[in-house]
Amino acid sequence: GNQRDTVDIIKEMYDMEVHDSAPIEFFGMCTHMADAANSTHTNYTSSQMDRFISLLNRVRSAGIFVPTVSTDNSAALLTTTHSHFNPQQILVQDQSLDTRGYVRTGGAIYGQRPTFRELRGVSTLIASVRHVAVLKKGESVGYDRAYIAPFDVRIATLTIGFADGYPRELGNGVGNVSIRGCVFPVAGDVCMGMLMVE
Repeated sequence: GNQRDTVDIIKEMYDMEVHDSAPIEFFGMCTHMADAANSTHTNYTSSQMDRFISLLNRVRSAGIFVPTVSTDNSAALLTTTHSHFNPQQILVQDQSLDTRGYVRTGGAIYGQRPTFRELRGVSTLIASVRHVAVLKKGESVGYDRAYIAPFDVRIATLTIGFADGYPRELGNGVGNVSIRGCVFPVAGDVCMGMLMVE
């Protein structure tokens, strides 16, 4: 079918809000720095920011006031090699009111960005042991068979995963959990709603 221009869609919604009292509100624009933590290839983030600023300027040129703009996630805030945020370019508008800028710190608030060693975890996640099974030597557990039992071993399945805030990066022996005062390594990859420990 026909693809409509993004600015035309935003303008139509903005006009419905302002002129037709539609129950919608144009809150602002945001982007997500998908590769900001990558310190070796910053071209993708710079290109992404250029595309965002171009779209922002087109929206403003269409006569649409942009109340808020958010560009940075945790990684973009913590990566010192990025110099993409220019307040004059992003926050200043021709209208009498300027745009408010904000950032989304996400998991960094809780110290959940292992790439950034300056962060420390500030929370405790609690889960239950749902199941205990015995794996025979050579059997596997988890996505991609990331854990293969080196010997007969008991594996506990916990009721917590990356959707609950347990970082995926802590899978397959990197992270540990405490069960009744004893520390056990994570076995295999962290799943969305569960993880296994040895």
